[in-house]
Amino acid sequence: MTINVVTGILSLLIGIGYSYMAWTLPRATVGNPIAPSIFPLILGGGMTLMGILLLIQEKAQASKHEGKAVSFTLTQYGKSIALVTLLCVLYAFFFEKVGYLLSTFLFLFVVLYMFNGKERWKSILGISLGFSVGVYILFGEVLSIQLPRMPFLGF
Repeated sequence: MTINVVTGILSLLIGIGYSYMAWTLPRATVGNPIAPSIFPLILGGGMTLMGILLLIQEKAQASKHEGKAVSFTLTQYGKSIALVTLLCVLYAFFFEKVGYLLSTFLFLFVVLYMFNGKERWKSILGISLGFSVGVYILFGEVLSIQLPRMPFLGF
């Protein structure tokens, strides 16, 4: 089993699950009842289709690699992608529990630090803090859209 087979299977399963969740979205009371589901269904269908195509492509190439050992190791880029994916999942999990400001600041700081290194930590700190506070002010004050607050600090 190659990394492409695993990716194809995961893409297929996630696409099917996403499509199912998109189909169960509440129907619109005005206009086209499935309008809120159309774009998510397109995304889920596309992901499902890409998973199927990747599996078909791997099956076609499997005959060329028959008898050869296939490496299932992650490259440095693969490890970076896996880590950023994990950080995105953690960010989504803690977004409402910790609040927008702290979760966004920490997420940006860790990702930027990971790719830029410790030499640029001051600029990374400034960018992470500036972006988090700037977007918070833009949404909260200018657009009057409340982002999750920090419940453990009382605001």
